[in-house]
Amino acid sequence: EKRKKNQTSHLNARGNLTTNCIRWSPTKICDPEEESPLVDKGCDDIIYPFEAGFCECINKETDSKVAYDQECDHEPLQCSNVCENPEKDNKEMDDDRFDMDDGASFELPEARDLRFELKESRERVEKLSSSVEEIQNRLNRSINTGDVIRTFSNECFSLNTSAHTYEICPLKDVHQYDKGTTHGPCIGRWGRFGDNTYSLWSSTSDYTHMIFENGDRCWNGLTRMTDVYVICGPENKLVQVEEPSMCRYTMVFETPAVCE
Repeated sequence: EKRKKNQTSHLNARGNLTTNCIRWSPTKICDPEEESPLVDKGCDDIIYPFEAGFCECINKETDSKVAYDQECDHEPLQCSNVCENPEKDNKEMDDDRFDMDDGASFELPEARDLRFELKESRERVEKLSSSVEEIQNRLNRSINTGDVIRTFSNECFSLNTSAHTYEICPLKDVHQYDKGTTHGPCIGRWGRFGDNTYSLWSSTSDYTHMIFENGDRCWNGLTRMTDVYVICGPENKLVQVEEPSMCRYTMVFETPAVCE
């Protein structure tokens, strides 16, 4: 019964009498936002890239019907031109679309569905391959300044001593507060990493030494300055603060960012 319906639909289609074109038969709307229905179109109608299907033509030499596939994203076309120039960037249908005994063209729905599924599977494989490549690139790259910055992103860490609370906001600033308050001088603003003499990275910077400069002025006129030495640890944590000389501070900061 299904075969008869397809035969009838093809037999009822009217062709263009001035060319060897019969019609445009759509098989898929490629753009999900496009709401156009799947309806046959005339030979001189413009077929846009959002619609896939085939131009049904008459082979004048054999007096039989042939069809030329047009996949998604094809150039705008008219089937009248496609049928007149079948050798130009057109390909005949596979064996799953064939001529009926009465000359009508018929495509197996199963073959059409499999073709679409194959295309979608290939697109998924391409996306997965791209994701795998991106992950491999991330795993293979060396630790750099950007990695360290992301580790410390928008966080501050504090340590209480008998008289003060010290707070470090890595890559921003360091403060010495009176204990129990948020009042106290800035003892250094982010300056740079230390010079590399020996470290884990092939870089001119030593990421295990952070230098905070140009803090608030001390009573003797000098600006406060803090050297922060970064060591391997299970978490980001300020573990030690000292003031070896007036308005010069040293800190020890633990982080997994520098662990081998």
